[in-house]
Amino acid sequence: MKARLPLVLCENLCGLLSDTKSSFRHTSHNLPVHLSTKSLMECAVNGKERVIAFQDDHLSINHITKNLSTANSDPISLSSTTNTEHRHAGNKEKRISYHSIISLTNHDKHAKCFYCSKSSKYPHRLVLSYIKRHGGVWKQASLSIGSQFPETTAMIQSKLEACVSSTSPKRPKSLLVIINPFGGKRKGLQIYHEIAEPLFTQAGIKLAKLVTERACQAYEHVLSLDLEDVDGIVAIGGDGTLNEIVHALAQRRSDGQFSRPPVKIGCIPGGSTNCINEVVSGVVDAETSVLQIISGETVGLDVIFLTQPGEPSTIKKVAFCSVAYGVIGDLLLRSENYRAIGPARYLLAGMLSFMHMKTYQIQMKYQLADVSTNPCDDSRCLRGCQVCANSRDNPPQPKGGEKELAGEFAFIQVVPNRCAFNHSKLGVSPAAHLGDGTMDLIAVSPSGHNPRLNVLRLMAIHSSSRDRFSHDFVSVSRISNLRLTLPPTNNDKGGSSHTVGAISMNEKPGGPTTEHSESSLDHYEETVNAPAHPTPTNTAEKGDSEEPRLHRLWNIDGELIEGDDLDMNVICQFMDYYAVQPCTEG
Repeated sequence: MKARLPLVLCENLCGLLSDTKSSFRHTSHNLPVHLSTKSLMECAVNGKERVIAFQDDHLSINHITKNLSTANSDPISLSSTTNTEHRHAGNKEKRISYHSIISLTNHDKHAKCFYCSKSSKYPHRLVLSYIKRHGGVWKQASLSIGSQFPETTAMIQSKLEACVSSTSPKRPKSLLVIINPFGGKRKGLQIYHEIAEPLFTQAGIKLAKLVTERACQAYEHVLSLDLEDVDGIVAIGGDGTLNEIVHALAQRRSDGQFSRPPVKIGCIPGGSTNCINEVVSGVVDAETSVLQIISGETVGLDVIFLTQPGEPSTIKKVAFCSVAYGVIGDLLLRSENYRAIGPARYLLAGMLSFMHMKTYQIQMKYQLADVSTNPCDDSRCLRGCQVCANSRDNPPQPKGGEKELAGEFAFIQVVPNRCAFNHSKLGVSPAAHLGDGTMDLIAVSPSGHNPRLNVLRLMAIHSSSRDRFSHDFVSVSRISNLRLTLPPTNNDKGGSSHTVGAISMNEKPGGPTTEHSESSLDHYEETVNAPAHPTPTNTAEKGDSEEPRLHRLWNIDGELIEGDDLDMNVICQFMDYYAVQPCTEG
């Protein structure tokens, strides 16, 4: 998509063909000296008389009524009370928020009509590019303001620039854009050149670009990056690409202390899975994400730090969407064999995984979070959420002693937010908050006469508004920390093997790229030559003998990880993420 600019039209029938043309018309040749807040000026929009007014936080465009005197020698000194009269007269007022203005551009004074090539009556034009919202989707729109006098256009531009600057102090001035060209439908570079780069450039943002060629390259680059050179880091890809960036920022800490990164983070969807976009802004749309980044607004997101017992200072991985073990890990591995069919591979792999569902011996020790909310209430995390606002500087502490949960499970899943995705708009845990400093632990046991049917019922409920935690085979808790212990495997007794298609938890991030790390899910589309029926390695995991189970496979933010026991701790609002939350659910 190329940057859209309005056509230059003359003041005849051609003007009726576009709703983006607006032309100034003075009632006097006396030029205004100053444009103050709430001052008014007559103009013509598509040949009809209009009045524009500079309000405190927006530019308004109204119809002219009989109550508005046009004989005043100084048209900008008219009373602002006419705005109320316009609305009472039944006329629709158009408002353009200063905060939504992307750019202001002067057009050539010799501009001619696009249709009839006639010289414009108002040659001095100011193109106002702004954000127009269609529900949760943001799109670029534009408006052309014309005048016979260049001084008038210059003063209007100066006033608008001052208003935009005062109402949008958080806008980024420089960004590092990291592009994964292999994720999803391989459209990362196309999204950058046709959507991201034109809009960022139009907004006056300085860009630096990195196109990744291998796994862990984004991690390495961010780890050594001088963060004073950029205001934010933006990924074009999926959750796996963004995970590398967040992991690198988590490793950058001073004096051994974990602290929020000095840069903000964003993601423009271009991968197989974009859970983070669905969770935070409610839509997966590249142009919406770019425009929200330009606005500079951020949301504080909780991040789970994953370490191994006895090594609390060594962060093995991070997660901002989901950590899962069991059937969900197997599902991810199976999907690697069906990449040719695109995102539908997850549905096919899910069906096969549930047909050959296993049980998994897992031991969990955790502490509940000292909060007033719980996973089963009706609360929703929306714009202006007070729970998250109160938690940023005062994160909740663990409550009571350590609890234990052990046995056979179909799968367990830990989420720091509601973890929404294409087939579950409400998310895995609808009442979870983005930045309350907690995570929800969901454990599904294969109880009853037909455990497969129970798990399939739970998956079906995810796509509806029904309560998914009221079943006796589902356990859910809002926790602060978790230690998850897996039973010994044959490999622990002296053997060694590696699952093709998975990254080892103990593999040093940013180290030499191996055959396995290059084929990690959602980052690189290399063919995974995993055998259809791998040799079973975990005798503690039970299931159909004809479909052996690969051992210790974690699904961490859509990435396949092979690892051992884990400690999980949630860091409250570790990531300041470029996005605007929706005001209402759905």
